[in-house]
Amino acid sequence: MIIVAGVVAVSPERHDAMTRAIGELIGPTRAEEGCLEFGFWADLEERGRFHVFEVWESRAHFASHLATPHLQAFRAERSLLEARVDLKRYEASELPQA
Repeated sequence: MIIVAGVVAVSPERHDAMTRAIGELIGPTRAEEGCLEFGFWADLEERGRFHVFEVWESRAHFASHLATPHLQAFRAERSLLEARVDLKRYEASELPQA
């Protein structure tokens, strides 16, 4: 299982444009095979700051996600908006049931 968590931030005046870009990414990503969780949440205290949390069934599913057209379009938009990205990727395994 792959977990991605962190922050994507843009200047406050670009908040609405980033919100639109995120909105175009969420539906197609959640529909991808192997996507267990995918979300962006706007920070309630800092305009332009978004929290990211993703869970993928496997490395292969995550790698497939990285190659999708909707993610490539989001990356291009994020670049135009000069987004600062601080994401961490973790690999986890399920714990045995007690």
